[in-house]
Amino acid sequence: MARLKAPELQRQLRASLQAGKSLGTFIGIPSTISYELAALAGFDWVISDLEHGENEFSDLARAVVSFDGPVVARVSSPSAENISRALDRGAAGIMIPRISSFEDLDSALTALDYPPKGSRGVASYNRSASWGADQKALLEADPVAIVQVETRFAVHEITELVKNERVDALFIGPLDLSYSLGVPRDYSSEVFQSAIASVVENCRSAKKPLGILATSAQDAKAYEKQGFDFLVLGSDSTSLLQAFKSQIEAIRNN
Repeated sequence: MARLKAPELQRQLRASLQAGKSLGTFIGIPSTISYELAALAGFDWVISDLEHGENEFSDLARAVVSFDGPVVARVSSPSAENISRALDRGAAGIMIPRISSFEDLDSALTALDYPPKGSRGVASYNRSASWGADQKALLEADPVAIVQVETRFAVHEITELVKNERVDALFIGPLDLSYSLGVPRDYSSEVFQSAIASVVENCRSAKKPLGILATSAQDAKAYEKQGFDFLVLGSDSTSLLQAFKSQIEAIRNN
C-alpha cells in the first residue's frame, strides 16, 4: 500500500482528534522499534517527544516512516526554527509547549503555515513534500496545532485560547500544570481540579478537542467520562518499565 503523504496524514490526524475516543502515546526512546510497536498495538497516532524524550530531529524523520499513521512532534520550545524543522521532516502536527503569552502563541502558530498565511520557510526537497515528488504538498499543507495547557497563563486565558481558529486542539499536561499552579503532584487539590473543570467546560462550549495524559487505564476511563476527547496513554519507556515490573512481581510474589 502506498504511504500516505503529509497533507493526507494531517487531515487524518485532525479528523481523529475531532472524532473523539482517539488514542496516542509519547515516544521518547530514539528507536524505530518503538514506533513499529505502537502501530502494532493500535494507536491512532503517536507523539515523538523532542522536549523530554531522547529524540533528535533525525529520530523524528525516521519515526515518520516507521509508524503507519500520523506522527505529532512535541518540540522542545515553541520557536519558529523548531516547528519548521519538525514539519519539514514530515510531522503531521506540532504539540506546542509552555505557552505563557499571546505573543508566544501567535509566533508559534504563524510558524506552522507557509506565506501568505504564515511565516514558515518554503522548501520542496524534504520529506514533507515527498522529496519534491509531491507537487501539491506545499499548497495543501495544513499542519495540526495542539497547544498544551500547562501554565497559569493557559488556564487563565482558556476562554480566548479556545476561540483561536488556528488552534486545532488543546492538551493538558497534568504534571507541569500542577507545578505551575503551585500544587506539585497534588491532582486532587481544589485549585488543580478547578483548573481542569474550567478547561473542560470551555473546550466543550467551543467544540474544541481536548486531550490529557493518562498514566493508567483506570485514569483514562475517568478522563473519558469527564469529557476529554483524546488521550495520551503514557509513553514507551513507562509502558516498558511497567510491563517488566508486573512480570517480575507476578513471579516473585507467587
